[in-house]
Parts: sequence; structure tokens; C-alpha cells
Amino acid sequence: MNELHEKVGCIHMHSIYSDGSGTIEEIIDAGISVGLDYLMFTDHFNLKPIENGYEGWNDQLLSLFGYEHNDKNDENHYMLFDMDKVMPKDFTVEEYVKTAAKKGALGIIAHPDEIRSHLVSYPPYPWTHWELDGFDSIEIWNQMSHWMEGLTKWNKAWRWLHPRSSLITPTDRILEKWDELNLQRRISGIGGVDAHQYIHKLSIGIKVKVFPYKVLFKTIRTHLLFYEPLNPGDHVVDSKNRFINAIRSARCFISNYKLGDARGFRFWAETDAKSYSMGQSVPIPQEGVNLQVTLPADAVIRFVYNGKRGGRVTGDSATRIVKEPGVYRVEVSY
Repeated sequence: MNELHEKVGCIHMHSIYSDGSGTIEEIIDAGISVGLDYLMFTDHFNLKPIENGYEGWNDQLLSLFGYEHNDKNDENHYMLFDMDKVMPKDFTVEEYVKTAAKKGALGIIAHPDEIRSHLVSYPPYPWTHWELDGFDSIEIWNQMSHWMEGLTKWNKAWRWLHPRSSLITPTDRILEKWDELNLQRRISGIGGVDAHQYIHKLSIGIKVKVFPYKVLFKTIRTHLLFYEPLNPGDHVVDSKNRFINAIRSARCFISNYKLGDARGFRFWAETDAKSYSMGQSVPIPQEGVNLQVTLPADAVIRFVYNGKRGGRVTGDSATRIVKEPGVYRVEVSY
């Protein structure tokens, strides 16, 4: 396998520039404190952090800024990066997806399959226009969506105190949709924390932070892989383009940090002539393609072919020879 260079970080967070409570500086400090390599901010309808000079490297951490768009019904939320300006709020979902694609922006569907009813003030914000083309990626695992979907009056206090412990796996609903769409064209999957650091008033003069940024940055992480090193101090525009390309090319994977650090996971394909990284198309020779997985620790590995899960393999590596064309991915659990 060719050497790949890994960057680990969090996508989808909100600051005081929209409905989050933290300053950009506070959020960056939280990311640095837990060892992240990057943060991708998505304040609602707001790109002013870029105008104010926040995009770039801070020590070892790269901060990138996009924004989150939605339609007039507060549905079809869409995270956008590399836009020169915010599109009009009255745009339909068809208009903002099409316009962003024309501009070459990275478009990520946010929390697409939300189903929840426990908190009336926080209704679901699903994606309802799967017929549209032009998006690049799907947020297949959203920390806040996952937390709220399993909420009941009986477990609310426990889940409030232990937000990381409720994370298990992305829903079968979204994984099935993702697999289905990838049979038509390549669409990457990313994970999002959807961090806001809500301020909750317990009583007069007493406020608490609900889901601090630092806590959520230790939940769902997205790992990006690069063919060449990417170092602090590199030109910001070049670094941003390389991040966008990694996501668009599906050279990425998602991990739940609550279960451990997934740095070092690799999934690739080999033929006699060449090795291929995640996201690439592989010509199938007569003898087949060797799919290989390596992990940083022992776990349960499952190959998934065109949405169908195969048998389990336990260990820190696995191989599989395949001769059938299709879409292959891997799931790892403990």
C-alpha cells in the first residue's frame, strides 16, 4: 500500500456567529486541547469568520469555515465549503444545491434522516430531496441527531450527563440510502458533531454548558487521508483545497473516539499491478482484487458489498479476494 498521511478532526459546529455559544477562539482551543488536526465550522448562513481572518492554521490545527443552508421549512440542511458568499435565504433546495455545484463548492447533506419527537422545540430537520444531483457527501452520522433520536423522559438525565455513551452506530436507514446512492455514483460519507454548547439555566444566576465543545470533540471524528504530507504553515488556500478534495474523493473514514483512537486504520485494494486507496475505482483482473484492512487494535471487521454485510472477522487485519464489480466498504466494531 502506498503511504498515506492522516488528519483527524471534527466537522459541523456552530459558534456565536450563529446559534452556538462559543467564540471561535474558544472552539479552536478546545480542538487543540484534545489533539485534533482540523475543525470545519458550519455556522448558519454566515461566512463572516473568513472575513474576520479566522481561517487558517493555529499551532497544529487547521480551521476551515463553510456555512449551513436550509430551505424555508427549515429542512434540507446543506453544509457548504469554498463558497465566496452566502446564497439568498429564499432559495429553494434545488436552487442552492445547483448553484453550489456550479460554483465548484463542496456540498454535504447534513443530518439527513432525523426522526424524533421528544423535544417539541427541536423538531427533526430531514433531507427530503434525494432526487437531486450535485451533492458530494452525506453526513451519515451526526452526534446530536443520534443523541436526540434515542431520547425519552426516562433516560434524559442519564443521556445529558453521558452524551458520548449513547453513540452506537449510524442508523441502518442512512447506511442503506448511502449504499444505494453509491451504486449510481461516488458519494463520500462523513461524521459530524453538530456542536453548539448550549447554555441551560438551572435557576436564577446558575447556568451550565450542555455538551461542551471539548466533550463532543471526543465523539464522532472524520479521518482524512492525503497522498502528500500536509503541515502547519502550509498555504491556507492550498490546504483547504486538499481537504475538500479528500472528502469529495471519499478518501476518508469515520470513527467513534469513545471506543478508542482509530488513527492508523487503513482499507485498500491491491492487484498485481497497483494498489488503490479508499474512494478509487479498481479494474478487476481475472485473478480478482485483494481487499485489505489493518486496524490499530483487535476488533470485529465486516466487509460490506453493495450494501450487504458479510461475515465477521476478529483481529487487527483482514483480507478478502473479490471478483465481482460493485461498491465495497468496511465496518469495524468492538
